[in-house]
Formats: sequence, structure tokens, C-alpha cells
Amino acid sequence: TDPSYIDAEWKREPFAIVGDVEREEGTLFNYSYDGACRSTLSGGGHGELVFEKGHAGAGVAFGTAWGDGMYPVFAEKHDGRIVRVYVNVA
Repeated sequence: TDPSYIDAEWKREPFAIVGDVEREEGTLFNYSYDGACRSTLSGGGHGELVFEKGHAGAGVAFGTAWGDGMYPVFAEKHDGRIVRVYVNVA
């Protein structure tokens, strides 16, 4: 996520997950701690976080096989612009 969105777009909502998280194809999650947790606890183990007005692109969240931690991040450039980002979670 872009850190400049945190103060303006981060939704402060209660975190309360009990049991499994229901998920249908295309489910989007709020840009919040609760939304990030719901996305990783859903059937797919990942999800897209939406801005306050509901449009996509605020961030993504995904679970890893190794849990929380520090993982190396690599960017691939083409003609001087970043076109792909890799997070090595292995």
C-alpha cells in the first residue's frame, strides 16, 4: 500500500472475527486491519482492499506459509519503470 493513503483512507473499524470468513468470487475488503485480516482468513487466503468510496486499489493482503516476518521485496523494471513487484515469502 502507498503510505500516503494511511491517514486519509485507512478505515478505523473494530476488529472482530469469529469463525470462518465467508467469501464469494470478487469479494473486496475494507482498507483496514479488520479488512486485511478478513481477506487472509477467507477461503482464498488473500484479497484486495478498497478505498473509502469502494473503488479498488488501496492495497492487497495475503497470508504466507511462514506467518508474519520480514520478506525481501524485488521490483522488475522495463524502460526505467517498475512493471512488477515480487515478495519472496519462501
